[in-house]
Amino acid sequence: MDVRMRRRVETAAVLAVACIFAYAAWVGLTQAPPDREMGDVQRIMYAHVPMVQMMLLAGTILFVCSVLYLFRASWKTDALAEASAELALVFGAIGTTLGAIW
Repeated sequence: MDVRMRRRVETAAVLAVACIFAYAAWVGLTQAPPDREMGDVQRIMYAHVPMVQMMLLAGTILFVCSVLYLFRASWKTDALAEASAELALVFGAIGTTLGAIW
């Protein structure tokens, strides 16, 4: 597979995942029934909890890649650690904001 085709496939995959993620958040915030005790406020947890879980997953990948980089320096593990750090920051900021709203 040439480089241009690979970039198109990667871009399409990223867009597909972003659309699925946005749709799931929309369904969780608008279509979920209200809780008996908390009412509509509880719906934000359908978006807040997955954001925090993604932050923790990205942080775990960051930790593993950083430890692997210490033992055998590889550009792949360094790049994956850097990308995981960026994702952990983004998901952590969104999760913290949604937690503050809740």
